[in-house]
Amino acid sequence: MRPVRASRCPPRVSSRRTPLPPVPRTSRATALGGWWPEQRWGLDLSVIDGAVSAPQYEGPVRTCIGCRKRASVSELLRVVAVEGRVVVDERRRMPGRGAWLHLDPGCLTTASRRRAFPRALRVSGVLAVDGVEEYFDRRLGSDRGDKTDTRKSRVLPR
Repeated sequence: MRPVRASRCPPRVSSRRTPLPPVPRTSRATALGGWWPEQRWGLDLSVIDGAVSAPQYEGPVRTCIGCRKRASVSELLRVVAVEGRVVVDERRRMPGRGAWLHLDPGCLTTASRRRAFPRALRVSGVLAVDGVEEYFDRRLGSDRGDKTDTRKSRVLPR
């Protein structure tokens, strides 16, 4: 038999008269309800048909300078400042800073009243908006059903 060695530390004395109940062995994940967020937060993903996917990309989004609403590029009209005038960029390829506008006369008048064109195009001074107004008259006039033909007649050589 081995000799009992005296401990250097005094024996622990509990101040509690009754011992604590045993703690159940659970991990943090099971305590929260599961590993996955839908388990933890109690989400029911069975209501969604098919797989959960990222939102569909709908193309670039720009802000109309008239009404300040965001819309797809296909719904807006691009305008550019050229030599002190605002010009419509139908193909959206002209160089320089562009601004976007709904094809709505209300947005055009609001942008003109607020002086939004020089601010959006970052040009000092006043810009003439005649070109945009003519474009609106031509475009909306043909959409309304007017029979005026604004295209020049072209004579083909024989």
